[in-house]
Amino acid sequence: MEDWLNEIDDAMLDKSVAEQIERDEKFSYDEIPVGVHEVKIDNAYVYKTDNGAKMFCIDYEDKNGATLKQMECIASGDDKGNKPTYTNKDGKEIPLPGLINVKMFFKVINENIKDQKPIDETIEHFGNEKRVKVFKNLIGKKLKIVVQDEEELDNRDNSIVIKRKVKMPLTMDGKNAIGEFVEDKQKERLEKKPIKKLSKAKRKLANNSSNNETNEDDSELEW
Repeated sequence: MEDWLNEIDDAMLDKSVAEQIERDEKFSYDEIPVGVHEVKIDNAYVYKTDNGAKMFCIDYEDKNGATLKQMECIASGDDKGNKPTYTNKDGKEIPLPGLINVKMFFKVINENIKDQKPIDETIEHFGNEKRVKVFKNLIGKKLKIVVQDEEELDNRDNSIVIKRKVKMPLTMDGKNAIGEFVEDKQKERLEKKPIKKLSKAKRKLANNSSNNETNEDDSELEW
């Protein structure tokens, strides 16, 4: 098994990872709009955050030159054990959602994740130079992505912010990772719900501007 996969296997998401992403995302660019879009992969790489978490990043570009970055946490920071899993309420180790999303991505583009041989390279990451592992063989590949705006809580003051996210990769003929044609269904869903809203509990937290934690939606996470 390749070294980068061993690092993933040794690898969980925590608040410090979210804070790192927030700092990175301050760098602005023209984003791909909400919808289902044909894109090409401009870059794909793995990097380590300041606290040791591993992120898998995919840079997409559409025919108009607009871009969007998909960032998936595939391993937690040093203080969480550098694991690719979290422990649910039953004590079972469950793969991180980010790792599952990365596996779906490789399935959609018809690439075997275990065959990948990324190379060390210095690239520009949100306006700064960063040493990363780049998947050169993925650059230029085409696929479709489902893009949706999503409400999130800002960790700094519990205010509500809207971030644009890649929700699902699709093949060029509109199929998901398990071969189901879902493009039309996703377009209909986005027309009805272009913005994914916060849960009631998290919205209440934002309205109260409180630092108290809530277990809704996160009840199975014991990080």
